[in-house]
Amino acid sequence: MEDGLHKKCPEQVKAWEVMFAAWNEDKKHNPSPFTAPHAKKTLAEIRQELKEEEHAALGQAVDEESDASASSFLLLGLELEQTQ
Repeated sequence: MEDGLHKKCPEQVKAWEVMFAAWNEDKKHNPSPFTAPHAKKTLAEIRQELKEEEHAALGQAVDEESDASASSFLLLGLELEQTQ
């Protein structure tokens, strides 16, 4: 499996190895390579972007009241996950 990763994604593997080595040397001042990065956008920003993209794809104006789309269900799931 390791060889497969080196063949498929050599740049990513090297970057992760460098990140791991730095973290292993000084855990206090280097980010953990095991921690997922946090989203820089708020849930409200993501909601608005999805709504605009969806309405653009459908050729409609953004309607704040009507929200029974696939993206609304996705966002509901994200909100539920955030509260748990």
